[in-house]
Amino acid sequence: FERAMPATQPIVEPLKTEQAPTPAEEAAPAGQREPASVPESALAALTPTGIDTDSATTVTWLQTTTAMAAPPPADPRLVATPQPVAAPEFEPLLPRRTAAGVIAALLATSRDGALDTRRAVQAIAGRRPLRRLPRRQRPTLARGAVVLTDTGDGLAPFAPDVAAMHEMISSILGPARVKVGWFTNDPALGVWLDRQLIPVESMDPETPVVILTDLGLINTRTRSRAATLADMESIGARLGDRVHAVALVPVPRDQLQPSRLVAVVPWERPTLGEVRQARRTATSGR
Repeated sequence: FERAMPATQPIVEPLKTEQAPTPAEEAAPAGQREPASVPESALAALTPTGIDTDSATTVTWLQTTTAMAAPPPADPRLVATPQPVAAPEFEPLLPRRTAAGVIAALLATSRDGALDTRRAVQAIAGRRPLRRLPRRQRPTLARGAVVLTDTGDGLAPFAPDVAAMHEMISSILGPARVKVGWFTNDPALGVWLDRQLIPVESMDPETPVVILTDLGLINTRTRSRAATLADMESIGARLGDRVHAVALVPVPRDQLQPSRLVAVVPWERPTLGEVRQARRTATSGR
């Protein structure tokens, strides 16, 4: 077999494999075992070529550290200065942009205007006596308003809306035409008006009344009595036929019930159609 191989080809030694440890070696502690020998050829293969491992000059870049230069100061014109964040503007339940039309629809009464010539001609043509000249009715805010606020716990979270409503009504009707009063839970016990506790019946029967109340629909744990729709209807009944009462209620629309004695209107973003319908319903019961 050796004769058949070329003379120039060296004989390849068989690969040495790691032998399994003897029983004596396994019994020896791990720290006393002799480390396995590694062939020098394997160590030479792991050594990078072209590097003098005995010279320290070849790795000076590993031994020398240079501190990084500090960055240049930032341009103050390019640095964003934190700006204070403004609080969102308060938006009342009745938006100011629609307040004039809604308040006018809530509080308008009618008064005699110009002569109604059509009705006068019809009466004369029918030979009916004219005991009084017919006149056209026109809406007016000249009678002002009385604003009654329910000071029960139900309206406590809506204190800014109550103040905004007072301000808007005064600015539209004029401060001299607006009287502000209040009651606590039960208006039958009297209302405070002009710093006096007076019964509802003693109020001006020709001045419209706006009642700011929750109708007892907002649950609180601290009160045992709350103004209800029946209380508001008693106010409407006591005021008589010459004046109308409007209740603005800060609850969802689906929780409100129409009344034939007092106009119940949602306080949050009411429409002119809702106001007029509530007033027509309240008038039908008188």
